[in-house]
Amino acid sequence: MDKPASRPAFFSNLQTLDEKVGEKVTDDEKFIYGMSQQAGWEVFTRRKNELLQEMDQLLEVAIAKGAAKEEIGENAIIINMVKGTINRLWKIIDDSREACGDKP
Repeated sequence: MDKPASRPAFFSNLQTLDEKVGEKVTDDEKFIYGMSQQAGWEVFTRRKNELLQEMDQLLEVAIAKGAAKEEIGENAIIINMVKGTINRLWKIIDDSREACGDKP
């Protein structure tokens, strides 16, 4: 009698996304998770980080050019608000990845 081919053990250790996510993960989280796994996501993340650095540099340039305290203060508030919004968006993505069993 012929022996059936055995399946390598490492295949049984692999989990699918559905097995990782469980029932508490929303469709939005699954979609965001999938989007974050695409190759272009690293490029997008790198560009986000570059934009955040550019915003900091804008404030430094204003200070170096001798802008008035009020202008520097207004710029600092606006820049921090924009950076906070961008970082909150990335937090949503990180939370979705974590909910789907992936470390951000």
